[in-house]
Amino acid sequence: MENKEPKKISTFFSVPEIKPSEGEYLKDGLLHCKTCNQPTQTSVAGVGLVRIDCLCQKQAKERKAENEAREKREKSRKIAFERDRSKRFDFTFANDDRRNAAASDKLKKYCENFDEHRKTGTGFVIHSNQNGGGKTFLACAVANELIDRGYNVLVTDFLTLRDKLFDPRAFSFVTRVDVLNRLCAYDLIVIDDLGTEQSSEFMLEVEYRVIDTLTDALVPLILTTNYTLAELKNTTEISKRRVFDRLLGSCALLSVEQPNGKSRRVERCIELTKKMT
Repeated sequence: MENKEPKKISTFFSVPEIKPSEGEYLKDGLLHCKTCNQPTQTSVAGVGLVRIDCLCQKQAKERKAENEAREKREKSRKIAFERDRSKRFDFTFANDDRRNAAASDKLKKYCENFDEHRKTGTGFVIHSNQNGGGKTFLACAVANELIDRGYNVLVTDFLTLRDKLFDPRAFSFVTRVDVLNRLCAYDLIVIDDLGTEQSSEFMLEVEYRVIDTLTDALVPLILTTNYTLAELKNTTEISKRRVFDRLLGSCALLSVEQPNGKSRRVERCIELTKKMT
């Protein structure tokens, strides 16, 4: 029988010729972009000429990626603030008046090192003896900063959490455990105005249940409150002590006071009154 040599399979393949588009021209054997004059082709060994992005195309893709990232951040921001609180979208470190520069710097540094704080579930209780001291602004500045950094954040209050946990209309769709589990999925939760809701055994139980669950899950918390330092540390009410003890076990205290003792809102009112007269 005649021995036949096995057929040799070629390892080369032909690449179809790439024709210039309307915005290209040929130079030194390669296609170039008419706008940026950068090549849109390159030669690859064993393959031949292949398409590459010129400077225009790279910039266009970068702009598209930036736009998509911005849209994603803005969508996350709207979800994070739960209701249409667009005013609070502008509560950022860039818009900070720096009246509490030390507090601002501490919270900004917290954001910069947030990955480390997430490991231990560390947060802040931002407190002040007065209204209008900037507590909510700084707490929202942290939220906005971390949203911009790609983290999953929720900004809420205990009245809203109470309704989510104890609204009987929701029980056919979701249980309290489901609500708490969803809260534990966030990277950070900001809870505004602890203590402004009516103080009752029921509300204190809501506060304890939420804080206990989140601190056990190492979810960092940023809380704002008008409770004084003495109340937070030395309260004799057992129900409040349970809440505060859980809270202070995972949060540092940060005092925010107006240097002149006046509320920012009052100052704003005075300015508006002068303009309107």
